[in-house]
Amino acid sequence: MFLVESSLSPQTQDTRLGLRILTLLNRVLGHKYAHRWIIATSALILCLSLDTGFSADDYVHSLMLDGGRDLHGFSGRSPWDIFRFTTPEITPQLQRDGVMPWWDDPRSQVTFLRPVSAATHMLDHALFPHSAALQHLHSVLWGIIVFLGVWALYQQLMPPGLLLGLSTFLYVLDDARAWFSSWIAGRNTVVATACSIWVLAFYVSYRRTGMRRAAVAALVLWPLSLLAGEGSVAIGAYMLAYALFLDQAPRAKALSALVPYVVVGAVWRIAYKALGYGAAHSLLYVDPADDPITFIERLFERGPVLWLSQLGGPWSDNWSSFFVFPKFRIALYISAWFALLICGALLRPLVKREPILKFAALGAALSTLTATAAFPADRLLNWISIGASPLLAHLMVACLKVPARGSLASRFTAFVGGYMVIVHLIVGPLVMTSRARGNVAIRDVLERCDAGVPKDPSIRNKKVLFVNPPALPLASYIPVMRAERSEPRAKSQLVLGVSTVPLTLRRIDDNTLELSATYSLLWNPGSQMGIGPRTRFAPGDKRTIGDAQIVVRTVDERGGPLSYTVHLPHSLDDSNYLFLQWAGTTYKPLTPPAIGRSVTLPAADYLQTLLGTKIPIEAKFPEP
Repeated sequence: MFLVESSLSPQTQDTRLGLRILTLLNRVLGHKYAHRWIIATSALILCLSLDTGFSADDYVHSLMLDGGRDLHGFSGRSPWDIFRFTTPEITPQLQRDGVMPWWDDPRSQVTFLRPVSAATHMLDHALFPHSAALQHLHSVLWGIIVFLGVWALYQQLMPPGLLLGLSTFLYVLDDARAWFSSWIAGRNTVVATACSIWVLAFYVSYRRTGMRRAAVAALVLWPLSLLAGEGSVAIGAYMLAYALFLDQAPRAKALSALVPYVVVGAVWRIAYKALGYGAAHSLLYVDPADDPITFIERLFERGPVLWLSQLGGPWSDNWSSFFVFPKFRIALYISAWFALLICGALLRPLVKREPILKFAALGAALSTLTATAAFPADRLLNWISIGASPLLAHLMVACLKVPARGSLASRFTAFVGGYMVIVHLIVGPLVMTSRARGNVAIRDVLERCDAGVPKDPSIRNKKVLFVNPPALPLASYIPVMRAERSEPRAKSQLVLGVSTVPLTLRRIDDNTLELSATYSLLWNPGSQMGIGPRTRFAPGDKRTIGDAQIVVRTVDERGGPLSYTVHLPHSLDDSNYLFLQWAGTTYKPLTPPAIGRSVTLPAADYLQTLLGTKIPIEAKFPEP
């Protein structure tokens, strides 16, 4: 093992800042009970989410568990199947409900087989359906199970001391772990991580000691972890890496021990597809087996972004939002590759001589494959971090040993060590405290949007037409929230477009409105869940949503609609129609222009949308 303790002689401890930092870290994190306060601290931080309430898909899950109430697109779902979001059969009804937009591909499918995770929400719904605090606490408990599993794994792979404590700290107190409790609906990743980390811990125990009970426990938990979340497949990568680099048995025998897990995984995958689960015709999710070309494209786009966040850069969750800053997005992507190359170069000599780092590197690298099947989010780092944390711990120790004086390479290496200490050991845990309350930001934005739609009883007889929400979710969650909370909601609603760029409305006749923009609305990532990489519109294409008919008139070079007409059965001035436009932080009524006249609505300022107030910096998509 690469141990720092041997380098900390009394004669050298005080000669360099790096070694003094290592001495302090060794005293704190090298203690045999360090993991106790690390896990306890993280659990307390996660508890900061307890008063943040419900938001977004929390209401979707609750509606499904309630039988959909009067929102028909969510009715008839099995409580075990609350992660079946849309299919070609479900999409038309969700479009009529106003939850999905008119431009979604009719073939779109986003369905996940997660009955184990669904069971945890069923338990919430049965015991404390209206207590967000207890549901957040439930997620915290799953997080603690994850942390104990990580500790159980690491202590089998590393001897007591600094590297063990530091690796545990880097995983448990990474601000990305705030996802464990901040969003109730995202619990599936926590449950899947909890089950799968113990699969690996038990598997390693079995391979090290031959204990049959550990083998049985690993094999029993393996299918449960797969049925908790698809990300659990990543644990197979770590089992493979263990067989290749750490298993003491001959290579052939070590690999043969994986056969039962491969068989279970194959059965799960066959059943998964046979039962109609998976993602198709979606720009946010991709099934590697069904669309390998798109998956490879997403891997090279999303992989570096995820790793940049893992290494201490900007949160990967922001990647989709940065579409309003295209140049910054490019710079961030280049920075991600640069950071990967630098860390790879510094880690290379360590990985070459340390089997545990070979195990960690291969497991983390292969875990990236599964993570990039979905749009970037730090919750997907759960499995990557299992290997990345020991890698970063060894790298931090190695860099801190290098003197800050001397050659340029030495100075740069020492700088990397200092940067890692600041970002991962100081800033990360501090930021985790605010990210644990991240649900508040989403909740507040949705509540502001909801406040812009009337709640008086008369709304029940109206059709609400959202002309230009900043992003689809800021309109589509409104009927879901109101249905779940039994509040007055519109008879129906329809999203006409989005305010990515200025949107011009021209009234063609008494019943018809034409919408046109310089950029397709499909450029907005919030509009892309139900369209695929090969979704194309052509002039003349028609979509009928309830009593509205949309006809595409012009498209861009990618087949995205630039102009289209919306025809309604009654006059646009009918009192039963309520047109709403985005007005900075919420919606306000819009009066349709007179026949032959037009009006242009401004693009949304996404920082103003998020913060609820105007600031000097604008976040608007640059027009061509």
